[in-house]
Amino acid sequence: MKGDLFVALYGGPGGTILALSRAREIGDAQPGYQLCGCWLDNHLFLSAGKDAIAAGTTYEVELSLVMAHTTTVDEDIEALGRRALNAGEIVL
Repeated sequence: MKGDLFVALYGGPGGTILALSRAREIGDAQPGYQLCGCWLDNHLFLSAGKDAIAAGTTYEVELSLVMAHTTTVDEDIEALGRRALNAGEIVL
């Protein structure tokens, strides 16, 4: 679905945190992701491009987080991400 975003966080052979953000009602806003420049964390955000988002604007986004153990991290995570975006949920 337009606006859905899948991110694998802190990947490694001991486990990976998977995040699926599903836009419910975000109008013309676009979802985005970036690593924090100050701390070891991540930011999921909405952007309105060049336009400012008016004070009081509300958006509805569903966020699912799963901790998964994988053996071949890159191949497993890519496949999990594709399934999550196609199904609209994280399917292990």
